[in-house]
Amino acid sequence: MSVAKRLLKLLLGIVLIAIAVQLAWYQIDGQPTAEADQYLQGDLFSSAQQDNGDWLFTPHQPNGYGLLILHGALIKPKSYSYTAAYFASRGYKVWIPSGVIRLSALSSERIAQQLPQMGNEQWFLLGHSMGGLTALTVANQLSQAPLGVTVWAGGIPQDFSHIPLPILFISGTNDPMLSPEKFKTAKQHLPLSTVYFEINGANHKNFALYSHQFFDGIASIEHLEQINLAHQRTEQFIQQILALK
Repeated sequence: MSVAKRLLKLLLGIVLIAIAVQLAWYQIDGQPTAEADQYLQGDLFSSAQQDNGDWLFTPHQPNGYGLLILHGALIKPKSYSYTAAYFASRGYKVWIPSGVIRLSALSSERIAQQLPQMGNEQWFLLGHSMGGLTALTVANQLSQAPLGVTVWAGGIPQDFSHIPLPILFISGTNDPMLSPEKFKTAKQHLPLSTVYFEINGANHKNFALYSHQFFDGIASIEHLEQINLAHQRTEQFIQQILALK
């Protein structure tokens, strides 16, 4: 066998291994837990999954505001059902778009175009992990600016320091995926007015209800306690904005 054919076989083998690893990663990471199904319906709201994988939570008594939730990389939207149920129960219409190949950042343009068609609500944006970057990107693309943006444990590799919006950044002390270097970069890329809130003992995965997160740390607080703390601080942030209107 010639050297060229051997190299070709080697390259083909490497490509096949890479594809297999990627497929396995998609099967393991970001899968909603069984618990996520418990929050798809409630006394105060209903939910429905769209043909494209989006989820829409509709409150029975709307308060006139909407919450757009942007999922993290590889994380299926249903993993955020607990958060969607929390805010839908309080009157917010909640939309969780499904990103292309489960990467919300690849769908920012589609989301920005579709959001104004979702109703007359004024919107708040919330993004977890990659979804934080997506939320800021969407906010920058909208013709009508959202009322505020909340980022949960998201790295911000691009400069959004010019955005004239209220921003809340929530992080956890047990999250190696948001390293001190990444956190420092995020602060440099956000407005000086950004508000920061740290949850002691929180890791990366436990901001939502999904089964696995490669390279994450171990949380030292209960799963739902972490999400509840994020909910409470986010709702407080929203109410502070609405009080100034």
